[in-house]
Amino acid sequence: MNKIINNSKTKLSSLFQNIKRKKYLQGLVGKHGQIIEKDDKIIVNVNPKKIKKTKYFNVINLYRTNNFEVEKELKNAFEIIKLNKPIFFIFNGIIFDKDVYLSSMSFHIIFKNCTFKECLHLNSSISVTLENNKYQNQTTEYSCGQAGLIGKLTIINDNFVNNSKTKVDIRANKVNIINSNICAENKGQITIETKEMNLTDSTITGSEVYLNADSITSSNSIIKSNNGVMIDNENSDFKGNVQAPLFVYNGINLSNHNEVISIDEEKIELQKMRQVLLQRLRNLRDYCKYINNMEVKEIENKLNKQRVSQIVKKKTI
Repeated sequence: MNKIINNSKTKLSSLFQNIKRKKYLQGLVGKHGQIIEKDDKIIVNVNPKKIKKTKYFNVINLYRTNNFEVEKELKNAFEIIKLNKPIFFIFNGIIFDKDVYLSSMSFHIIFKNCTFKECLHLNSSISVTLENNKYQNQTTEYSCGQAGLIGKLTIINDNFVNNSKTKVDIRANKVNIINSNICAENKGQITIETKEMNLTDSTITGSEVYLNADSITSSNSIIKSNNGVMIDNENSDFKGNVQAPLFVYNGINLSNHNEVISIDEEKIELQKMRQVLLQRLRNLRDYCKYINNMEVKEIENKLNKQRVSQIVKKKTI
């Protein structure tokens, strides 16, 4: 009898927990669209009608809470009710006719097959994926947030062209650019700052390109610029193609008359040796100039000390 009662209590407790769980999940993310729960993740297919619109912007704020202490408590609660799964918000096939401002803290964001008629600003998230989108009027800064706020940014099958004079600014802990074209026209700059970067089957083009990454992998890709490319690579592991009239890699000038340069360790070491040799030649040139100047000054001093009569006498002999 006691066993039956205990089993009933367990089932009842489990039922209440599932009801509580579904209710909380609905309250947390259900207001944004359809929920699909899988074994390893929760997917929210965003309903475009649920996106907040102002007169000039599309504002997408996705937060469980803005309070980090409460966020920590929620994480513990999620583990108890088995909600500790990654949550993905998918924006699929949505036409954004105004600037888009996205802010998120705890979620993974995917923009897929979307059309951005104005600008896209990504401020923070665990991860952001841009896949097969259309960008029609990028006339102001395209920003992927501030350093460290986006965990991973993936750009795949995308053709992003910024047609203004402002810069393309990409900052994330990890950046993947796959089968994509990132272009800044009209003297626009491209700046990418990340800890880890993967460039595959892609092209990055801008009047100036600045890349700062601890680690870089590149496959069948090229970085191009009309003015110059500067790469700071802490691990010195970049092996890729660059085309620019000026190319500086880790402080080493590898420029080659706007020809495509394929980076490898041998080429970098050779260039280092050339720069050392050039510096030694410059030092030798400067030393020779110094010696010549000292000799000239010494002769001038001797002449200045002689009396005019002595100088005239020497000339008449």
